Amino acid sequence: MANWNSDNPSHVDTWFSLFRLKQTRKPFDAAGSLKMSDLLFFNPTSSEDYLKIEATLIANKIDQQFTIGGAKLESNISKNVAILDMITTLLDMDKTILDLAEVNDKNYCFINENK
Repeated sequence: MANWNSDNPSHVDTWFSLFRLKQTRKPFDAAGSLKMSDLLFFNPTSSEDYLKIEATLIANKIDQQFTIGGAKLESNISKNVAILDMITTLLDMDKTILDLAEVNDKNYCFINENK
């Protein structure tokens, strides 16, 4: 697994999207190890259906922010696959923001990404 790195566009864009959506207020350097259960939407008393709705909304907003910012889906990835991968990660309370960023790196080609 990659190290949390400010030189990686998927790491920066994932963190910034979550920050803009007010899911975390942690600075970049401290955010990579945060678990999904630490994000604002993840209320352990909420129903599974409610959490799925919230994760779906967040994933769609992240996708919008990525595409507005110039990121494009990788050639073999559909929007539905990218969003479903984000939802699955967001719903896994033990996954981290770094894990989410790595999923996004697999599915999107970011501006200034070294390939």
